[in-house]
This record gives sequence, structure tokens and C-alpha cells, in this order.
Amino acid sequence: MAKLVDPDQLNQETEVVIVEGAKTIQLLVAGNLSDDAPGRDSGVTGKCLYSFLKEEWLADADLNMFRFPIKMIYEASFQLINGWTFADQQTMELLRDAGFQDIANTDEYACVITLGNMDDSAVDQAYFDQIAGADDNTTVLPFHLTGEVNENILTDDGTNDYTGYLKVFLREEQKLFAEYNLLDEQGLSALKYEAYRLPVSNGADLKCVDDDTVISGGTGSITGVDYTTLGIDYITGAKYVTGASIISDNAGGVVIGDVIQDAASPARWYRCTGAGDIDASDNADLSAMGGAGTATFEVYPGERQIGSGFYAFNRIVDCTDDAIQAADKQEIHAWLQYQLRQNVDINDDTGGDGFGTVYGKIAPVFTSFVGDQMWGEPGVYFDDSHADDNNAITYQDIGVGAYTAGGVEGVDYGLDSEFLPALTNSLNNPFYASFSLVFSSNLVGETTADTLFKVYFTNDDSGDDSGADYDTAAALIVKDKDQSDITDTISTTTYTYQYDFTGNVQRGTGSDDTPVPITVVFQGLEDSEWNEASFTIQKSTGQSFACNTNDELNYSNPT
Repeated sequence: MAKLVDPDQLNQETEVVIVEGAKTIQLLVAGNLSDDAPGRDSGVTGKCLYSFLKEEWLADADLNMFRFPIKMIYEASFQLINGWTFADQQTMELLRDAGFQDIANTDEYACVITLGNMDDSAVDQAYFDQIAGADDNTTVLPFHLTGEVNENILTDDGTNDYTGYLKVFLREEQKLFAEYNLLDEQGLSALKYEAYRLPVSNGADLKCVDDDTVISGGTGSITGVDYTTLGIDYITGAKYVTGASIISDNAGGVVIGDVIQDAASPARWYRCTGAGDIDASDNADLSAMGGAGTATFEVYPGERQIGSGFYAFNRIVDCTDDAIQAADKQEIHAWLQYQLRQNVDINDDTGGDGFGTVYGKIAPVFTSFVGDQMWGEPGVYFDDSHADDNNAITYQDIGVGAYTAGGVEGVDYGLDSEFLPALTNSLNNPFYASFSLVFSSNLVGETTADTLFKVYFTNDDSGDDSGADYDTAAALIVKDKDQSDITDTISTTTYTYQYDFTGNVQRGTGSDDTPVPITVVFQGLEDSEWNEASFTIQKSTGQSFACNTNDELNYSNPT
């Protein structure tokens, strides 16, 4: 049945029961009145009930002897007056399109109306939270019905005042998440007893590659990562400002937990472990504290290097399992979405930082997608994600602020009440071209100590062109993204590396961001011949280079 808007569809003793002595009004699921999901398509509007009661008070001599029960403020808000109340919870659940105040019981209700469509109204269940922060789940409650919401919730009972916060969530398995912080989004100072409309809708999440059954105890469908061993680490901290601004506006004073960026080159991040002050000499390198300051610091545990710079994060996701299998970006996303639907603590505290409890069901999200590019939400970093995803992930750091006397944490700098950064920057890794060297079985079967491979630049023509070519004494060994020489013994078929395509200038000025000609030299002793193979590293991922050689027939070392 549809939502009732016409008072002619209401009848005393069928849909509405009025008890004069007790001064109660009761709505019944009967006759024309239903309480079917979704709420937007059932129940009765406050305006309709008010209009019906006016007609009854006019026509019914018994009712006319009593003061009228409702003061309609406007169509989305009314008061129960003159000692009248609603008879039961069902009555309040059947009201649509209007919030109300029950003066006799000192209760206030706000009507939440969601805009937009849900993927499956019979299944999708929105819920709400009335206390800010993910460390308290005592007010996390589902709405009365599934599907699109039109429902009253208690915001003030005279003892507990929840008018200062309301966040609505819609988080379903393998579907896009939606959430809405009503007061923040609509610039409200407090909730009133009226109706509020907010956008909450969902649809299929095409990036959520695995379902709950797999994620809760299985392996990823792309890489085979063991989902049960991934982890989340929340990092404590406050302020996130430059040391120079602390010196300028706070006389250098810092307290335990303050996170400061120093003036070194490149600038680094440190967290105060002992309150005190710093001066300009200290700020030049907070690890050394070379001035007269008395504060003590540690390297901030959420600091991560991206390219040549260092950036601050406070939600670290461990993306590699115990078998050192890295998760693909879609597996990471699916696992995190699963965590965010659990009403348990999702902070694994892997670094022992002691941040505290974080209930997944009300925690801020970690990821989103723009096309095939995964974005970490502000403050999120992915440790040891899959090499092929290095350039498919965009990060958003905790942006460095400038401390000012009277500045507001979470607005001017630092973190807000949900520990999200007030300032942020979009960051991408340098382009790391990934490639694998795949060796023939005779090399793999050799005694490991008798094998060797090295990767050289074939030439330096695109850089200095100084003659640093393979097959000369000036030959250069190629370094990976971590500046380690790409060389090893051979004990397995495949070796995978990442090359800093946009940053490596081993070949000289101008060689960065250009194709990379390489020569791989490889050999065994007794089972495989010496050989070489030439390839070109392109600005791409997932490249594979076959390194095959003949069986050794002539090597001999009798002694």
C-alpha cells in the first residue's frame, strides 16, 4: 500500500484509535495503513494525521470535549500538546514526513528521509549513529525498515541529548557505500523535531571483487592473497604543523603527541614524546635536536616516502600476507569494505601505537575508485601493495599546516573529530615500471651458489651518451626503485622488480622517463651455459622477459 496523504483514508477504530481518558493516539497496521518496506512508500504523513484529527474533533462530540492534541508548526514538524501522547512505538514508526515533540514525555523525534534509490529495497538496510567517533557503538541502530528511509528517530528523551550528531550509513556486501553526516553537511548546530532529507543511495560495486565468504576465510580471486592475515594500523597524533609555525606562534612549545614537520631537506615528520620546546636549530633536524630545545621526539610512525618527499598518514593498511603475497587493489578494496561492515574493533594495532578501539561499522571509509584508479581516502596509506598497482593508486596525505594561536584543530590544521585531516594533497608514486625475469628450468635446477644473473643498461645513449655501455668496463648495473642493484643467484623461475621509470637517471641527464634498453646476463656452471638477452623496459607494468639458455655440455672441474 502507498503512503497515506488523504485523511479520508483514515478511520477511527480501524487505522486510528483515540483514547480520550488516557489521552493517547494509536496508529494500527490495518485497513488502509501499512508499515511495509520501504518506509517512503508506506505509513501516514504527519500532515495527514493532523488533518484527520481536525475533522474528527469537528464531527465527534465526545472528542470535542477534550483539548486538541496536535500543534502543527508546519507540514514537517508538529507538537503533541495538552497532555496527549502516542500510545506505542508502532505508532511513531508509522509516521512519515514530519518530526515531532512529545511535550508530556519530554521527547523529541527527527524524521530522516533518504533521497535516491537503493539497489534492493527488500534487503538493503540503512543504519545510523548518534555519537561522534568510531570508538563508541552504543548508539548504532538500524532503521525500522529496509530500503529507502522515511522514519522518526528519538533525538532527545530529556536525559540523553543526541541532537548534536547524526550520521546515516548504507553499507551492503559488494555494493557501493553511502554515508551522510547530517549536521556537518547541512551546516546545522543541532537537530530539531522536524524532517530532514539527505542523499543516501547505492548500487553494485564492480570493484569489490570477492564476497564475504571468500574474504572471511579464503584467498583473493586475483592474486590468491590470504585475506585473514591483512591488517589495519591506526596511528595517534595531533596538530601536523611545521616546526617553524610552532616556534613563531607558540614560543616553540610542543606537547606529547604533537606531530611536527621539520625544516630538513627533505622535510621529515616527528612525534613529540616529551613535552618541551624547540628552536630554529632544533627544527633544522628534529632527529638531532641541535639547539637549546627541551622537547624529545621520535620518527612519526605514519610517515611514508613517496618519490623524494616524506608525507604523514594515520591509517596504514598492510596489504601483504604471511606468505609475502601482495593483494591487488581490488582485493584491498574488497577486504576493507568487509571490515567496514563489522561491528567489531578493526584496529589491529600492528605497530603497537595504542590508538584504541575502532568499530568498523562506523569508521570512515578507506578507498574509492575513479575509473580504474584507486584513491586512498585522506590519511590512508597502503603498505606493500601489489607491484603492478604502484601507479594505479592515488594517496591523500595529512597535509602540513601552520600553527596559529587561536587556530582550530581539524579546521585550520590537524585532524577533525573523526581523525580525518583538515588539509590534504593528492599524491602519486613515481612511475615504477614492473617486470619479471623468467629463467629456464636448467638454470633453476642448478645448485643456487653456482648461478648468477645481472641486469645492465645496454647503453646510455638517451642520457650522457658517455660510452657507459654493456660489454665495456664502464657498464652500469641497473638499480631497482629502492636503489639496489638488480642481481642475484637463481633459485626459482621468476624474479620481479620495479624500476623507477620517471626518476632513475643512472644513464645521465635526460634519461628519466625514456625507454630503458637492458641486457640480462645469466649463467650456471655444470647444467647451463652462459648467456645474455636484451629487452627494453617500457613505461608499463606486468612486463615479462624470458631468460633461456642451453644445457651445459662441456664444463668440467674434476678437482
